[in-house]
Amino acid sequence: MGDGEQIARMVEAESYQPPTDVEVTSVGRDGDKAVAKVANTLAGQKLTAELPSRREESAALGLFHRWSIAVAPAPLSLPGGQAG
Repeated sequence: MGDGEQIARMVEAESYQPPTDVEVTSVGRDGDKAVAKVANTLAGQKLTAELPSRREESAALGLFHRWSIAVAPAPLSLPGGQAG
């Protein structure tokens, strides 16, 4: 089973607890690349992550570029009690 299927099973489970206190704590940008630092709480555990992003070439209305997370999904690892 892939991570996407495992995530789907987890969020559909009665015991699922979504992250709380989600906050982007900073964003650093260098041209078409950026890194967002994100903090959240999951199952009572405070977690942080850095999400490298890249700006897409195409733009809506020629003005608004989308940004995409620029890393492959990491193996899924969750605090105890969150298995699907």
